[in-house]
Amino acid sequence: MSVVLRIDGTPPPDLSSLSPAYLTLHIAGGHVLLPFIVATCVISKSTVYHPTIINLFCTWSLYSISSCLLFYAGKSANAASAQLCYVQSALMHGTLPMCATSSLIVVLQIWSLFFQPDVQRNQRSCSTLMLIKLATPYMIFIVFTILTAVFQIRFPEYVHAANGLYCTYYKSPFSRWGTPAFSSIAAGITFGFEIAIGARYFFMSRQISSGFPLVNRSISPIIVTRLVLFNFYALITISAGIAFVSYPKVPVWPFMIQAGVPLAVAVVFGSSKELFLAWSFWKRKRKLDPEAGNGPGVHTAHELVDSADLLVRTTTPSIAVDRRNVQ
Repeated sequence: MSVVLRIDGTPPPDLSSLSPAYLTLHIAGGHVLLPFIVATCVISKSTVYHPTIINLFCTWSLYSISSCLLFYAGKSANAASAQLCYVQSALMHGTLPMCATSSLIVVLQIWSLFFQPDVQRNQRSCSTLMLIKLATPYMIFIVFTILTAVFQIRFPEYVHAANGLYCTYYKSPFSRWGTPAFSSIAAGITFGFEIAIGARYFFMSRQISSGFPLVNRSISPIIVTRLVLFNFYALITISAGIAFVSYPKVPVWPFMIQAGVPLAVAVVFGSSKELFLAWSFWKRKRKLDPEAGNGPGVHTAHELVDSADLLVRTTTPSIAVDRRNVQ
């Protein structure tokens, strides 16, 4: 007995013609770059990322994998089996809130660094609080996945791939006010903390400049560019979430914006100097050469300022002046 497919509200646009671009974005970001960055963190001892940021990479990679299940099975959206469609729909409704939560935890971790001046760069905290931070996104994932599975069992006719890209659950109010609303709220809070972090960082830089007028306080343009890009894409992502919740007929661009988030995360967080140096063996060898005059333990104030990368390292954006350079 066949099931008559149904949709609450206006049907989504058919985006099957955009499946190559959709698949390319997910493969480039969530299947290649993010796993590459995580593997580099595991292999290289010189690449130091905070556990919450590595967790962010893992969650967005899982999101990309869930988004491409139909392509893994070699099925088109119209030819997908009911079982595969149910699995992908439940995972899609679970992974997006998971990613939104992991992103929020990252900015909360960065914000907390302003009030923890004694945190060391290479510290790997195994405290209960850190374990909770790492586990919370996956707890959110389990909750939303189970909720979606329960709704799908009750209303199987609302599970299909009407958008031509992936299977999802189309019955309101959960399809509209569940995953999209939660993710949009989390993204909005994340964006607010990003603005607060940027404002506090530049305010602290100003204070240091007035207290140490001889110190070169020029901020690396790379750091500024990454902050701007991250905030810009966060704003677009929030707009996409609002479009899913507010518009009776969802336009095309929110689907592609969501597909591009893993790539944006990989570019913003993966463009750090540490990651580049991890694969620049010749530069690392020259830097460690004692004859080069840059032995370990000798850092200028300018180098310390440039290395205060808020998006990667777990240091407070302050300055530690070597007394040998001041006297």
